[in-house]
Amino acid sequence: MEKKETAKDKKVKGLINDLKSEDAAVQLKAVKALKTHGNETAVEPLVALLSSTDDDKISKEIEDLINTTKSTAVPAEIAKCLEKEAYANVRQKLMISIWSSGLDYRPYMEQIANATVAGGMMEAVECITIIENLEGMLEEDEIMEALLIFKTYLVETKKEDGPKNEIIKEIVISLQQMNDSI
Repeated sequence: MEKKETAKDKKVKGLINDLKSEDAAVQLKAVKALKTHGNETAVEPLVALLSSTDDDKISKEIEDLINTTKSTAVPAEIAKCLEKEAYANVRQKLMISIWSSGLDYRPYMEQIANATVAGGMMEAVECITIIENLEGMLEEDEIMEALLIFKTYLVETKKEDGPKNEIIKEIVISLQQMNDSI
């Protein structure tokens, strides 16, 4: 039997639709309304707008929303967005939201590691901040998956010398220390 669409679901769909408007005022109003009425289905449309808008007010509202959300369904959606090349220009902002929100992103260390190596120095800085602010310990498989990604990157870029590689080396040391304490 099909699930009946609730009034709340219809409201969220309408607000998500408003995010696609050509009118910045309509978009801003929708972002603000999603702070109250939104759910995890709004995450990717919000990230898509964040990625494409030049409007500082809209960007700030979206960043505030993803940085302060407390829904435990959001980390999976943010992790999916981290993996999409279309959102590479907002990857650092997404990573900031990971440590700002205080939500549990431990199951998404693979996506965080991939976003770090695909990004620049600032993504590496955000990654180390994420690791420092983790609540609880990572599971061994989460650590090992991330270590594999980081070590592969360092092997592939061993001839390069720069701050990003130095930060990733620090990340590897932190993860190895976590693994040793399991």
